[in-house]
Amino acid sequence: SSINYYGVGNAVPRGLPGGPDPNGDQKDFYHYERAEMMLRAMFSHDFSAHVRLNAGIQTSYVKMSVPEDSLLAIQAREGTPEQRRLLSGVRDHFIHAFVWGLEFDTRDDEVNPSSGTFSNANFTFAPGGTGEFAETWFRSSIAARGYLDLYRKRLVLAGRVVSETLFGTPPIYELSRFDNFSNAFGGEKGVRGIEAQRYYGKVKLLGNVELRERLFDFHLVGKNAILLTQFFDFGRLWADFGASDELDGTDVGLKYSVGGGLRMLFEEAFIVALDVAWSPDAQPVGVYLTSGHAF
Repeated sequence: SSINYYGVGNAVPRGLPGGPDPNGDQKDFYHYERAEMMLRAMFSHDFSAHVRLNAGIQTSYVKMSVPEDSLLAIQAREGTPEQRRLLSGVRDHFIHAFVWGLEFDTRDDEVNPSSGTFSNANFTFAPGGTGEFAETWFRSSIAARGYLDLYRKRLVLAGRVVSETLFGTPPIYELSRFDNFSNAFGGEKGVRGIEAQRYYGKVKLLGNVELRERLFDFHLVGKNAILLTQFFDFGRLWADFGASDELDGTDVGLKYSVGGGLRMLFEEAFIVALDVAWSPDAQPVGVYLTSGHAF
């Protein structure tokens, strides 16, 4: 799949000053491609009705296509020492990783919760290796979600905070993600409205606040319901611990978006979601059709 790359850090502009227009004919200057084949084995143990431990291993082969004249290739080859140190995994590579997770869940429902909390801490360790194996890296991802029933499960206030830290030398695409899979800034599961893979960094903080209203129920294929949401997403990242002001800036640097969406709930078991979000970084808005709530 084609992936955006405009540089590393919270202060990186969308488009290299004096470089090609990211919306023009030479926009591929800011793109690279990645294809991944993964084998994953996970095991879970429930300590109680609310506490679960997950553990497993995953092995991936990642095929990278980074044109020699693209921004990513140029910065990995000729960038500042700080940029070159952060830009790893630009060639084809293997990753073998160990994954652990601990969950605490008191939600009244997993698909469409109206009360309770769900917190989890996930850790990924890739020891690296020789040859085509990626270098050594470690991910710590901690998230807390809360749901407050304001009116008979028909009006729900939902919130989430996420903290993510990467250590070592992770592959470049991991700098734009959290929880091993989701885009952080932006994408449908992170700070919505911002272009996917807009920002890259090792340290990320993000939050989401949603108001969810259950408008009406009806019968189409079984029992269905229509929900309306309004949301505010926000966050910031840092290229690395002690990164330069050139990469991360000196101001607050908060990224944010506002928006709303519709949800169709099927049999209290499955959700189709349509969200529209605006952000100062949006081009011009983000539109997402996906399954499930963002969190």
